[in-house]
Amino acid sequence: MKKAVIWLVGVAMLLTLVEPVLAQSSETESSAAGSSSMNMDEVREPRLSDLGMKINPQLGVSNFEYSGKDTGTAKQKLSGGLTFEFGGAERKLETGFLALQAQGSTLLTLPMMAKLRVISMRAQSWYGKFGFMPAFELSSSRADTNKIDVIGAIGAGGRLMFTKKSDFIIEATYNRGLMDGLRGGGQNYNQGVLVMAGMSFNI
Repeated sequence: MKKAVIWLVGVAMLLTLVEPVLAQSSETESSAAGSSSMNMDEVREPRLSDLGMKINPQLGVSNFEYSGKDTGTAKQKLSGGLTFEFGGAERKLETGFLALQAQGSTLLTLPMMAKLRVISMRAQSWYGKFGFMPAFELSSSRADTNKIDVIGAIGAGGRLMFTKKSDFIIEATYNRGLMDGLRGGGQNYNQGVLVMAGMSFNI
């Protein structure tokens, strides 16, 4: 889990450093195309994160374990998927498909998340997100796993302008299963961190 957090911080720092340069380049091109007497704020188009429906392809790492004892050590696994966002600038809903590598299992999840923007800057926006994900087991290395779960999730993410029509996105959530991941016992719930990064495009 520590490595996942370090990976998230590193990517966030890199994007935060690179993004102002890309944003400035994009704004300079827009300014040159318009009247030279116009103010930069007047020629800049609305940010992508303030527009309507978006499609977000993402890749990342998941670090899950069971909450019970003696059920194995959490390992970082590749995860990814495709999500869609609907709504206004400050409040959005997210759904889609994510494939997660949990403890010994591959899960197909259907995110049902709310996103609330808390910080908005010239070419960045940061938000909190929460909700749940119905999860269906695609494969497992164990014979005693339950095939269905409902995973609660809470976390945060950010958008950093890349071009006038696309954004970088980075997100991290803490996730906890609400149903026993293993048959019997009632104490082995899936839990862990999911860190994702990708692109966002307006539809």
